[in-house]
Amino acid sequence: MLKSVQRIAFATFLLSLVGTTGVVAQATRDMGDAQEAYRHALELYEKKLYGLAQHEFERAVAKGIAADGSQLVAQVEYYKLVCAYELWASNTEELANEYIAAYPESEKCNDTYYLLGKYYFRNADYANAITAFGQFNSSSLSEDEMAEYDFKRAYSLFAQLRYETASPIFSRIKDGNSKYASAATYYYSHIAYDQRRYAVALRGFESLRNDEVFSKLVPYYILHIYHSQQNYDKVISEGSEFVESVTGKRLPEIARIVGEAYYYKKQYDKALPFIEKYAATATTLTRQDRYLVGYIYYQNKDYQKASKIFEQIVVGQDSLAQSAYYYLADSWLQMGDKYSAGRVFLQASKMDFFPDIKEDALFNYAKLMFDLNSGPFNDAIEALNLYLKQFPNSRRTDEVNKFLMQAYVVSRNYKAALESLSAIKSPDADALAAMQKVAYYHAIELFQNQSYKEAIDNFNLSLKYASYSPRFAALATYWKADAEYRLGNYETAGHLFNEFVLSPGVVNTEEYIAAHYNLGYATFKQREYSVAMQWFRKYASLALDKSSMLCDTYNRMGDCSFMQHNYAAAIDDYSRVMQMKLIDVDYAAFQCGLCYGLVQQMDKKIELMDAVINFRPTSPHADHAMFEKGRTYTQQLNYAKAIVVYTQLLGKKQSAFYAKSLVELGLISVNQGNNTHALEYYKRTVTEFPGTSEARNAMLGIKNIYVELGDVDTYFKYAGTVKNFAAINASEKDSITFSSAELAYNSGNTDRAIDALNRYLDAFPNGAFVLDANFYIADCYYRTGKLEESLPHFVYVLSVPKNDYTEPALLGASRVSFDLGEYKKASSYYERLESVASSKVNTVEAKLGKMRSDYLLQDYVATVVDATSLLAVENLPAEIVREAYYKRAKSYDNQALSDKAVLDYKEISSAVKTKEGAEARYKVVADLFKRGDLANTEQAVLDFSKQTTPHQYWMAKCFIVLGDVYVQRNDAFQAKATYESIIDGYKVPDDGIIDEVNQRMQQLIQREKEKENAASQSPYDVAL
Repeated sequence: MLKSVQRIAFATFLLSLVGTTGVVAQATRDMGDAQEAYRHALELYEKKLYGLAQHEFERAVAKGIAADGSQLVAQVEYYKLVCAYELWASNTEELANEYIAAYPESEKCNDTYYLLGKYYFRNADYANAITAFGQFNSSSLSEDEMAEYDFKRAYSLFAQLRYETASPIFSRIKDGNSKYASAATYYYSHIAYDQRRYAVALRGFESLRNDEVFSKLVPYYILHIYHSQQNYDKVISEGSEFVESVTGKRLPEIARIVGEAYYYKKQYDKALPFIEKYAATATTLTRQDRYLVGYIYYQNKDYQKASKIFEQIVVGQDSLAQSAYYYLADSWLQMGDKYSAGRVFLQASKMDFFPDIKEDALFNYAKLMFDLNSGPFNDAIEALNLYLKQFPNSRRTDEVNKFLMQAYVVSRNYKAALESLSAIKSPDADALAAMQKVAYYHAIELFQNQSYKEAIDNFNLSLKYASYSPRFAALATYWKADAEYRLGNYETAGHLFNEFVLSPGVVNTEEYIAAHYNLGYATFKQREYSVAMQWFRKYASLALDKSSMLCDTYNRMGDCSFMQHNYAAAIDDYSRVMQMKLIDVDYAAFQCGLCYGLVQQMDKKIELMDAVINFRPTSPHADHAMFEKGRTYTQQLNYAKAIVVYTQLLGKKQSAFYAKSLVELGLISVNQGNNTHALEYYKRTVTEFPGTSEARNAMLGIKNIYVELGDVDTYFKYAGTVKNFAAINASEKDSITFSSAELAYNSGNTDRAIDALNRYLDAFPNGAFVLDANFYIADCYYRTGKLEESLPHFVYVLSVPKNDYTEPALLGASRVSFDLGEYKKASSYYERLESVASSKVNTVEAKLGKMRSDYLLQDYVATVVDATSLLAVENLPAEIVREAYYKRAKSYDNQALSDKAVLDYKEISSAVKTKEGAEARYKVVADLFKRGDLANTEQAVLDFSKQTTPHQYWMAKCFIVLGDVYVQRNDAFQAKATYESIIDGYKVPDDGIIDEVNQRMQQLIQREKEKENAASQSPYDVAL
């Protein structure tokens, strides 16, 4: 405005230079036009034609309205400002501030503050609106104007959350008659609602029920107030009908409020449709929202839907998670999934927000693990003990103790159960009875794993509590006897088996029958043949059917009769074996043939020896039968047939009867008067088998021939060239010295025997008994545990062509080499042993030893061949069969022949009490998972869990696979719970299992974080 004044003054100054008269005339004319424009502008302004009015005000200024005085100019500028405001001009704020600065004394300056406040209010700039309204003096306002001013000022304060200041202003307006009364009532009530002054708010909202503007808004607040006041009947009565007419974003809110009202009244069936509508229409659901939905499904016994909701809530460590875990667990329990329920009860029990839930969850977890046969990691015992520790004064203490005692008995993780029982400071009778049974079962596990000494220790522990169960005491005695037998303690084993047989109440057990068989063997091993016969005969009378054990029994009965020279009885028993045709038929036939020979039924003997020879080419008795056949022909003086048989044996260079056949052929030649041929056979024996008994017999034959020929000098000359044959004048000393050493050996005095035998070898390095001495000394060193000292002597025996000591020397060299870790040598010796073994026992040991050696040499191709050969043997002990399948499977694995490996693993995967069986079960599970068969993988793991195993490493590996199954199914909750069950239950911290699980957990958590969207609840604002 000041610039306009300056322009007018400057124009007046210019006109004065031209002439006064013209200037005055022009000014008078312009002034009239300005007044006219001003009046016209006011008329337009009054008619609210602000655009035209603004133009006329501008024209009035241009015509010189300023000449009429500054007060009029201030009026014109104010009207222009009002027009700009009404026209929503963007520079209204600027014009207002310029006006206030230019005309501070103008009567319109106060009005300008009000106008500026309204401008800010209109643009929702409530902070500046409050400032502008604060500078306005409202004393000149009419009642209606005052109501508008107060409302806009109060709303601006309300918008800035300055409720304490806004509320009294709204209070003044709401009680008036202005058009702002309803709005003021609404916001006044809103503030009261926000300040939890529900009674005040409710009165205000109730007064607006029929208001044209607010009638659709106030029901929301009224429902919220009733809900906050816990007046659920009112919420239900008003909301049930109201929810049907609501649409948009208000629908889920109202549905939830009504649903919650029914929820709090525990009318869950009526709450369900409202909560379902809420869940279906809400844009986002918080964890609290989801919990409400899940809980109402749970109370309506829709456990499937409830579990799916609860699964989404159990994150973090808070009270909501604990409660959700608890009801999720119970949902699964109600659906019959005890295993999943137990895992989740465990999670609920780990939190302390709700003590009652914590206790109940831990109890339910423990009971479920008990029902599920203790869980994979002896969970029931651990949980029950934990419950007693955390809640020692619980009303359930007696019940838990009862479960605990039963868990000790039925738990198959016997080692852990023993540890738990041992931790009880003052065990009662139930605990001690459990100790007896658990120690017994743990001993059986150790026995199955061939840990016989440890098994005996645990059988002894069980027998400490024999009075609690005579049945378990008897069984412990039986299996302890078996363990002693397998350790070679035959006398101890016999006493224990006898004690078992005499125990009360065992007559109807399987072990009672088997004990007679074992007693037979224990006494047979002690060469008490008459006693052994009694026990074998008793077993045969008790045996329920024809079996391999019964066949073996008849063979041993035959052996007992044979050793007692009762050949007729022996023939009867051996014949039974031949008739049954189950096992060791060739042995029975051979022994029966020997017996017929001893009773001078030579034709019958020859018939049976032929049967053995033709039984199978690999029979360990075939060569011996052939030799006996030859001897029989010799005894019958049928030399031609005898020569044919012995000549056939000479075609078997490695046969144990090669040297014997040479001697027999020499003897036949002597009998036929052909000394030349006899000397050839005898000298071949001496040359090819020096130091053997056959060589000594041959030397005797040579001596006799030369003596008979009267050519003793030739004999002396020949004898002097023979290695390992003492000089004639020293032979007596040689024989006497060896006999003394042999006497010490046969007496069992190994230390004295070693000394005497070494002195013999020193004195007679080429003596007649060097072979015998080397074997004896090797055997003594072996029996006293001096393995390294024994091996060179075994090797010496093996350097001599095949002899009577070849087989036992190979057995010794094989065992020593294996025990010393020289597996390549052991494999070679075991292979040679297999080729010469004359008994099934040695054949099995040779095959087994070679397999073990090759496996440790990592020669997996050879191990497969070895194991296959071993498995072809009849009537193998179960532990050897299991080991063969296991090592063959591992060898296939190492050759990347996984399909073949799995077939072998399946053969032993049911024997989960053994380390091989437990690993095999894992391998089968891993193969199912690799093939994508998730359903069978899951079932296989759960079946394994029910069986339990002391080999917890493989159980944990299977559960890792189960977690991986759930990951593949995108079931993050189940995967996490499975991994956590391993972390909670697995007790070995440093074997890699826990690290493997933690790695998977981190991967799972990272995956979930990437998927997770933060759930938030948007506020419901009221827009004017």
